[in-house]
Amino acid sequence: MKRIISFDFFRGLAVMLMLFMHVFIHIYSVANPSNFGDVLSNPGQLAIFVPVFLFSNFRGFFLIISMILNAYNVTRSLRKGVSREKVLGKQLFTGFIIYIVGLLSEGYFQYHGVFGRSLLTRTWRIDRFSHILHTEAINSIGISIMILGILFYFLSFNDGANKPLRNAIILAIIGIAVVVLSPLMYNVASKAIGSYIDLGGGELGYSYYHVQYDFNSFGEFFNRLGWAILVGKEQPLFPFLGVVCIGAILGNYLAQEKPKRLITGVGMISGGVIFIIGVVLLLFESDIMDAIVEIADTVHPTFFFCMLTGLQLLIICGWLRAYEFNPKRDMVKYTKRTRFFRRWGLVSLTLYVLQYYIEYLCEWIGEITTGIPFLTRWGVDFFPYVLIMMVLVVAVWDLVFRIWEKLKFVGTFEWQLTSLSSVVLNPQGEKGKKAERMNIRQTLYEPEPVVFYSE
Repeated sequence: MKRIISFDFFRGLAVMLMLFMHVFIHIYSVANPSNFGDVLSNPGQLAIFVPVFLFSNFRGFFLIISMILNAYNVTRSLRKGVSREKVLGKQLFTGFIIYIVGLLSEGYFQYHGVFGRSLLTRTWRIDRFSHILHTEAINSIGISIMILGILFYFLSFNDGANKPLRNAIILAIIGIAVVVLSPLMYNVASKAIGSYIDLGGGELGYSYYHVQYDFNSFGEFFNRLGWAILVGKEQPLFPFLGVVCIGAILGNYLAQEKPKRLITGVGMISGGVIFIIGVVLLLFESDIMDAIVEIADTVHPTFFFCMLTGLQLLIICGWLRAYEFNPKRDMVKYTKRTRFFRRWGLVSLTLYVLQYYIEYLCEWIGEITTGIPFLTRWGVDFFPYVLIMMVLVVAVWDLVFRIWEKLKFVGTFEWQLTSLSSVVLNPQGEKGKKAERMNIRQTLYEPEPVVFYSE
């Protein structure tokens, strides 16, 4: 089975780092926003906090990887002659199901959802259902898959799948427009609802959270849901549709018959330029320190979004240039060396949805055996204790995955999604159409690495 190994590796690495970061943010006192002033004046804590803060906001990394792969597969299907209507139908179905999983994840399963918060407080917290309006990575990916399907439906007219330069220009215009219009959209939301996002500072975090998650009727719920998709916390379409467009450009190029290595160089330069734009925008802020601190309470301001997106694009294109576009690399060894992370990538959706329960178990055992308040939000002051817990949670999850692998990952969200897709999108059950990603031997142990150079 052909696989772009680097993207399987990136997916697994990203979800593992996410788990590390969430444990850190949940238990370490440095992550408490009220302690930011002390952190900024403490070089030791600052050295720990800055990289964690940066990478914990790398949520666009997951999105851009997903969109590159999605655009790659869509383009390949169109180039093989699959009808644009069939491709669009698959995109809409898959994206919608993933979006529903995202809603359930945020409203029920996550740390801040009904089940997560009920477990933590040991009281039934049905009020936390309001966090179904929390737009996170899974929600964003689901919506973006649907949007990407619509975009490629129209781009594919007149053999458009084979016109990457034209597509890149169109997608770049859309992406730039979305990013530029994002602050305007925040203001529109505030005027439409009232204090939806208080850009004036002060009570920013409180008013934002309070209004986003408040609803008193079905009509108000769907109204809030719409605004959450567009400009809500944490990963709304404005500005993250810009990331979708970048992923679509790269995926479309990579799916061409002979993609040139030049595309990685252009991508790296573009990433550097986008990062520099973010730095320049930060320098134009009236209060730079205040702008940085308020990142914790807002959707990504434009300067921060540009800095992160630029770094992500730079990393991805540089890595592809070093491996999939490099004929000197031993891809067989590379495939073996990345297997540990690729296993995590296979079940990244399941980990994302259920991540807190293993974390809770480890923290509960840690607290009752040592007396260290791991279950108290921001309750641990000593970083080595935090680091031990981070490693323990990852180790236990890895053990769970290895056991689950023996059962062919039956019951995972990936297994459920691919099984449902097989029934709905392939009712006749044609041979070879079912759940390729769940073919563990061919995907994890015997993949055929895709390379973008001539042998």
